[in-house]
Amino acid sequence: LVQWRTENPGVTLRAIHVHHGLSANADAWVTHCENVCQQWQVPLVVERVQLAQEGLGIEAQARQARYQAFARTLLPGEVLVTAQHLD
Repeated sequence: LVQWRTENPGVTLRAIHVHHGLSANADAWVTHCENVCQQWQVPLVVERVQLAQEGLGIEAQARQARYQAFARTLLPGEVLVTAQHLD
């Protein structure tokens, strides 16, 4: 995407990282995202979410919280592109 932005100067990128707090590495992932976004000059929004809904499994809670964070964060006219795994 950063390369595509270079080839399309009118394109603006923003990154959103949803911090579920589920992993012992969750804070390290925030730091990683901050470093990468700073290097690539991409603004970063970190959304910290709470998971405490009864009746849902942890993955379903995380998914629902993630979708809500995206809905809160996306601006009119923006397009969401997701990437959750290295592979």
